This record gives sequence, structure tokens and C-alpha cells, in this order.
Amino acid sequence: MTHKVRKFRSIQDSDSPIPDITPIIDVVFILLIFFMLTSSFTKQNQININLPEAKNSAEQINYNVIDVFISRANKISVKNVVLKDNDSDTVREAFLPYISDVNSSIVISGDAETSYQTIITILDVSAKLGFERIRLNTKNLQD
Repeated sequence: MTHKVRKFRSIQDSDSPIPDITPIIDVVFILLIFFMLTSSFTKQNQININLPEAKNSAEQINYNVIDVFISRANKISVKNVVLKDNDSDTVREAFLPYISDVNSSIVISGDAETSYQTIITILDVSAKLGFERIRLNTKNLQD
């Protein structure tokens, strides 16, 4: 009774060598880090707006900012949540979670074609809730 001894071939004995992919992975990670560091991130909002122009725009505010966007169609967005309608009660409900923060600031960015009444509603509600830092956002008008 003879036993056959099987020889297993190692990977190094094979005819087709396996390429070393470590340098390729290093290059991919370096490219990934490069693109992450050089990319710019912009704040996206739910509503497209065309800001009105002003000669003297205000300085940036360093408070906890509550962004309010008003579209040309008078749709209001508070912190990127579009409100179902524009009445004072709906705007008030949207602002309520932020009244406990004394460092909150409201920045209103309305389209140049938006209704004046919509802006007044937001200003009225924010004043009634006690917000003191309110800013109307504009883009700089070049001389």
C-alpha cells in the first residue's frame, strides 16, 4: 500500500506573479487626501434666491446663526427646513426651538423679488419672541 504524497505549490512557485498593489494604494490615499484638503465646501440651501444689492453689507456675525431664506415665490426656509406656509404661527413654531439660546442671531436672505409682507412677518415674529440680533443679508454692490 503506497501513499501518494501530494505536493502543494506555493504562491511564489506559480507561473503568473501577483503584482504588489501597495504603491498603488498609497498613491490613491495621497490623491484622496489632496482632493479632500483642496475642495471647497459651500453651504447649500433648499431655496434658490437672488439677493438684493447694497453698497455697505454688514460684517459677518459670530453668533449661533439661524438662517432664514425666502424664495422669489415667497417660500420660507428656516435652518434648511421649508415651512408649509407663511403665516405668523408657522414662522413662530419654526423659531421656538432656538429662543433658549441667548447667542442666537437671525440672518434673513430673501430674493430681491420677494414680498415685503413676508419679510415683515419674519421680523415681527422674531421681535415678539425676543430675538435682538437680526440681519438682512445682501450682496455687495460694486461701485
